[in-house]
Amino acid sequence: MPALIRWCTRDEKEAPTVISHVGIMVSETEIVESKTRTVQHPFTPPATNCWVYRKNLTLEQQDIIVAKAKEYVGNSYGWLKILAHAADHLLFRDYYVMRRLCRFDKYPICSWVVAYAYAKIGYQFKGPPWACTPDDIWDTVTTQSDWHTVL
Repeated sequence: MPALIRWCTRDEKEAPTVISHVGIMVSETEIVESKTRTVQHPFTPPATNCWVYRKNLTLEQQDIIVAKAKEYVGNSYGWLKILAHAADHLLFRDYYVMRRLCRFDKYPICSWVVAYAYAKIGYQFKGPPWACTPDDIWDTVTTQSDWHTVL
């Protein structure tokens, strides 16, 4: 599945995507992420291929983001959204045709949780939150000067 996600979230003129999953830190020691279900659990970084970025935000903004991310905890994973990303990549390239049809909030994917949490404070990654991919988040945090590497 990670290879499919990297393939279908890559922009046409972009180098191969290296990111297939994102999560959001909700405390110094806990993360919220969507896998088969959206869960909140202790954050233990794997031995390789894990990066943590932080954006300078006010405490109020942090609280808003954390509250939104926690709203998804317990929801089932949005498998159809992955298929919509793949269909857009195959059929429509960089247009959000299929993803527009899968904008129901009950079944998030990993990038959905992060993008919608940040959208609550008016922040947007590369595109609308319902079309955001792990690669869009990666491109933003690695190219924008207001994001800083923590791990």
